[in-house]
Amino acid sequence: MRRLKLAFRGALALAIATPSIFAQSHPSDTKIASHTKVPELELRIIPDKETYVLSEAISAKMELVNLTERTMCFPEPSQGGQEVVAIGSLSTQLVRIDTNGKQVEGDRFIDHYDGGPTWPREKLRSEIEQSWVKLAPNQTYTLKSGKSKLSVDSIGRWQFMATYNPPGCSFNVAECMNYLRSAAESVGCSVPEMVVKALPVTITVVAPPEPKQSIK
Repeated sequence: MRRLKLAFRGALALAIATPSIFAQSHPSDTKIASHTKVPELELRIIPDKETYVLSEAISAKMELVNLTERTMCFPEPSQGGQEVVAIGSLSTQLVRIDTNGKQVEGDRFIDHYDGGPTWPREKLRSEIEQSWVKLAPNQTYTLKSGKSKLSVDSIGRWQFMATYNPPGCSFNVAECMNYLRSAAESVGCSVPEMVVKALPVTITVVAPPEPKQSIK
């Protein structure tokens, strides 16, 4: 009888312990959680107005917002159709919206320049300290060039789109990025590493007003 009671107690203890064992045996869950990427920056498009005349230049300013709890730092990105890997880039595009609300893709050409961060380390640290943008948590930075000017060839609805590519490396990427991160951390900031796409902003382009006829 005593043996039976001991066997029963052992089985009961195993039954109680089993759920906790299974609850802890999900390494895939931990792996997924550790690789979840949290956005670092938000890119915003702020057009001058919502409606433009066909012959009018369309312009908007671009803002970056720090979504993290640490200071982010980055060089002023290249613009105007040039993508410079070492300092990052901001590309903007206007895409026409058809009558069904779908995008009608247009051609987009970008000159691409390879490269990597400044060498040696002390020179890079000096650049980060003296000329890079320092963006504190929850702060907003308006890009220096201020306005991205684009043109359209027809009336209707158009979508303003923008993408920010952070500074990076063209060769020996892993080692080079570690070098870049380390230099930034020594100055007390972090380099953004995620490509950021802004939420598209829709604008309307209308026909120019008809010239007034003079009364004879």
